[in-house]
Amino acid sequence: MRILLQLILIFFIGSAYSQKVVLTAGKSAYNNTGSISFSAGQLFYKSLANSSGTVWQGIQRGIVVTLPTLTTTAASNIKDTSATAGGNITDNGGAVITDRGICWNTSPNPTINNSKSSDGIGDGAFTSNMNGLIANTTYYIRAYATNSAGTAYGEELSFTTTLTAPTLFTDAFWTRTFGPG
Repeated sequence: MRILLQLILIFFIGSAYSQKVVLTAGKSAYNNTGSISFSAGQLFYKSLANSSGTVWQGIQRGIVVTLPTLTTTAASNIKDTSATAGGNITDNGGAVITDRGICWNTSPNPTINNSKSSDGIGDGAFTSNMNGLIANTTYYIRAYATNSAGTAYGEELSFTTTLTAPTLFTDAFWTRTFGPG
């Protein structure tokens, strides 16, 4: 007896638009392949059945989880060794956001494997502080958010840190410059 996978859809929540689940009954006379669209966070039920349609494993409940959707907020308060940026998580993908923040690097496409902030959990807007930057250097930034499906990134933006100006001290007898340059 050949065991085949059959997806029985019993209950939907929300409109369908993002995640696809492919139904395959196997390579036999019962082969019926199709696709149904699911939304992130949408509830579905499935069961396993044999070729005669007899359910041999009880109905299991599942929730579709996708990567989060987010945007990156432009850098502000840019100084020689620090800056502030952030992001906004507009869709959690149907699962709890377990980490979020900004990642940065001096090369394009920074990831969480580069320098990063960790700014809590949950959806919505957040602000991140970047410290230990190098003066007069271009940095690439992206917001990131992690849920059980993985880590997603917002769009990449860039900014350049400021150059520290030298400090000039004068008195009646001396003029001296301290600092870079």
